[in-house]
Amino acid sequence: MQGSGGVFSRIPESYANHLAHNYCDGDISLLSKINTFEFSEDLEDWQIEEAIHSLAKVDVREWPNPKDISAINLDAVYHNVESNIEETEDFAEVSDLEYGNKVGRLLKSAIESVFGQEVDAVGTSKGEGPSKNNKYCKNGDCFKGSFTHDGKQFNFEFVCDDNNEWHLAYKLTKTSRDKLFKPAADTKAKKKK
Repeated sequence: MQGSGGVFSRIPESYANHLAHNYCDGDISLLSKINTFEFSEDLEDWQIEEAIHSLAKVDVREWPNPKDISAINLDAVYHNVESNIEETEDFAEVSDLEYGNKVGRLLKSAIESVFGQEVDAVGTSKGEGPSKNNKYCKNGDCFKGSFTHDGKQFNFEFVCDDNNEWHLAYKLTKTSRDKLFKPAADTKAKKKK
């Protein structure tokens, strides 16, 4: 939200999409539509927060398909909020598999924003997806792993500096480099035969 200056419509679609969630009971989160939220000056901050909170878990049968929603009026949502609002933990707690998938999607999105092209998969240096077993690609204070693009593998490292800013470094793996560039010795040996 910091980058948007508090204006919901400025939130990029790519970021909003990461807030999508399907619950095992069939409910969904509408937080992925955060960049469509609208409200009047009549709503106070705590009322806006309560309306948003209620959208974290909704009955899918009571709402249109999220793809069809072009705007959500927080005034109307707030005035229809029931007294038994779900706790925020209900949105945050997910299975290990789902949590690993979310970490993978976040890393993929961050890498794509720097790499400039679509990334096929993100995981450990061995290509395994983020999971509890590999600490979700976290290695000390940074994230380390690999991503693939167009059949080539790259090693990456996300590091947070002293100013709490994240930096990404990546390089083509040796195996992928060798496929692209034949060593001069191999080329000469083949010509002599």
